[in-house]
Order: sequence, then C-alpha cells, then structure tokens
Amino acid sequence: MNKTYKYILQKISYYYERYYFAISYILYLGRWQLSTPLLFVCIVYLPFDDATKTIIANLIGGLFFFWIDRFIFTKKEKKVLEL
Repeated sequence: MNKTYKYILQKISYYYERYYFAISYILYLGRWQLSTPLLFVCIVYLPFDDATKTIIANLIGGLFFFWIDRFIFTKKEKKVLEL
C-alpha cells in the first residue's frame, strides 16, 4: 500500500472518530435536557414522600433513557475505512 494512501486513510479515520465523538456528545446533551421535564413531572405530581418520588423518578428515567443512551453510545462499524 502506498504511504500517501495509507496516510490519507489514517487522517480520514481520525476525523471520522472526532466527528462521531462530537455527534455522540451533542446527542447526549440533548438527552440530558429531555430527562429534566420527566423527573420534574414525577417529583411534582406523584402523591408520595420526597424520597419515594425521587426513587420512582430515577427508575422511570433509567427505564426510559437506557435505550436512548444505548443508541447514542453504540459505536457503528467502520467497514470502509479499515486499515
């Protein structure tokens, strides 16, 4: 394999990794903002004491956001750029 070709592939791979990280981080920040209203509704409207409301809100958040986090942090395979 030509040195120049290999260098170009390494650069493309590097920038792909940086791009993927940036997109994942932006999605994670958006997900974090979505969790606030869900937890707020649980804390305000559930008819339990504060500790119970907090536990229930965190369980609901975990059940809901586990799948979103799994989507965000599951790395897609790079079939084209393998060296």
